[in-house]
Amino acid sequence: MWSRKELKKKARILIKSNYWRSVSVCFLIAMLTASYPISRSLFLNYFPDKIQTKTELILPAFISAESLSSAFLDFIPDNFVVASFLHTIQNSLKRPDLIVTSFLTLGVIFSLLYKFFISNLLIVGEKRFFVESYNYEDTYISKIFFLYKLRYLANPSWVMFCCTLFQKLWDLTIIGGIIKHYEYSMIPYILAENPKISQKNAFFLSKQLTKGNKWRLFLLDCSFLGWELLSLFTLGILDILYVRPYKMNCKEHPYICFYEETMCFQELLNMSSSMILILSMFLLKMNF
Repeated sequence: MWSRKELKKKARILIKSNYWRSVSVCFLIAMLTASYPISRSLFLNYFPDKIQTKTELILPAFISAESLSSAFLDFIPDNFVVASFLHTIQNSLKRPDLIVTSFLTLGVIFSLLYKFFISNLLIVGEKRFFVESYNYEDTYISKIFFLYKLRYLANPSWVMFCCTLFQKLWDLTIIGGIIKHYEYSMIPYILAENPKISQKNAFFLSKQLTKGNKWRLFLLDCSFLGWELLSLFTLGILDILYVRPYKMNCKEHPYICFYEETMCFQELLNMSSSMILILSMFLLKMNF
């Protein structure tokens, strides 16, 4: 069992011992994925000519923003790499209707592939780095690319795709979306430790780990609201330099605790079953 006070104290100790590596990992993830909304404001501020809103960037003039649903646009990663790619393509064309539409389609396909085979896998790699750094101070930054080194991409991509899809569907119910957000929150950590786990088992294990703990995870997130607001005033700089490393060093600790508690409970159940079996055999032998 953990408390937020103890957890944050431990996280501050971890940051002091592994500060620059944590910051480097968070910076790379902010650059290469869209998982840090506040940090993205930093790039929007310093690269205004290259990073535009998704609609302004990829939609040609003859297609209105209203013609595409907001749910569809949410699947397009709003990150620096994809934005730069689409910006380059857009500037290289004279924008004939047919050509622009074709490149728009290719851009959307590229964005989806980037999200599921690069962005999602890097998020799993980020979890692997922080879980390992909890026990090993000299964890290498390259851990975020461990799935590529193992050349094991298909299964983690599929599990994360299912997680994203189910979360989007549950978001339509609002309350259900919040609950499922915390129920699915352990899936990247589970994949970080076992990338071969099946989609069904990953979802089941995440559900078991967060059972009875969703409210505590929600309160943990709420405890960072002050830091998140402060990050907005610094255009995301504080988010990269302190808030995100601090938050990530906090959030891997509940996973470790939940996992250990679940495994201990399972061991107790196994021991109880064994003791019952031994006692039954003993009673049979004594002819009771």
